[in-house]
Amino acid sequence: MRFLRTRALQFFVDGFVVCLAFALAYAIRFEGLPPRDYIKQLLLVLPYLVLLRLGLMAAFGVYRLVWRYVSLRDLPRILASVLAGSLMLVAARFGVVPLFSGIGLTLNPLFATVPYGVMAAEFLLTAGGIIAARSLWRLITEAAKRHTSAAQRVELKKRRALLIGAGAAGVMVAREVSTRPDMSFEVVGFLDDDPRKQGTVIHGYRVVEGPRGSRSSPRR
Repeated sequence: MRFLRTRALQFFVDGFVVCLAFALAYAIRFEGLPPRDYIKQLLLVLPYLVLLRLGLMAAFGVYRLVWRYVSLRDLPRILASVLAGSLMLVAARFGVVPLFSGIGLTLNPLFATVPYGVMAAEFLLTAGGIIAARSLWRLITEAAKRHTSAAQRVELKKRRALLIGAGAAGVMVAREVSTRPDMSFEVVGFLDDDPRKQGTVIHGYRVVEGPRGSRSSPRR
């Protein structure tokens, strides 16, 4: 049941993003309120656009991605689903009306003549909005975890630890520890012998000078 509620919320958020992006695209294209015919076009096309966008994101596996763990590696999948929808809009702009005319049917041109400027702005706004929604959810989730971890840290009186090595393995350990309030220590920084990393901040932790040839492991 919780899974269904979560999935329904994701569909709702993405649907809202698509609606808002489409409306803003018209406002950007016409520098304010669009003419009456284009308002009618917006309202006619919007329900189909929402279904198209959500259906493509589902087909591209976007809804298999867990929002709280979204990362840069997930962006190509999201962008590909949005791009596929925009390409379908372009195809409709070129081919749907002639196709229907060729088989003797009349199609309201408002359905298939969305301005190119609107399509371009809608693509950028939709992609940015969908990515921003997931990134914001991850930030909120991680902030809540840090708050919970801080409260439990006071109760458990955790020991402070430095991770030796600020490479990929060390960052992975730090990230895992930050999500595990039940552990007996907390990460406060990295030790690393690379001068280029010393003084920087990685994943919220400061890198200080450390021993040479070390591997990423907790040092208390």
